[in-house]
Amino acid sequence: MPRVGILIIDDDVVSQSALRQVLDSEGWNVRIVPVLSEALSELSSGEWSLVIVNVSMTGLSGPVYSTLKELALAPSGRRGHGSGAHSLSRTGGGEL
Repeated sequence: MPRVGILIIDDDVVSQSALRQVLDSEGWNVRIVPVLSEALSELSSGEWSLVIVNVSMTGLSGPVYSTLKELALAPSGRRGHGSGAHSLSRTGGGEL
């Protein structure tokens, strides 16, 4: 059975480490994208069932923000009916 993919878009190294440690230990397929310019290509790959985004990242606007907003609003559904991805946004700092 293939592992579920989780994409993390975050530029905070401490958060990246904590999220990877927890999610890897649970057997998830985790990819961290710390640079927004890489986020769109990762999002368009369609490999991700869950996207976790640090919404306080510098530069989170324009096409990346629009794509994330569309993902958040798209109904998860069967193939061809929505993206099938869910998004979870978090702000920087504080507890995870």
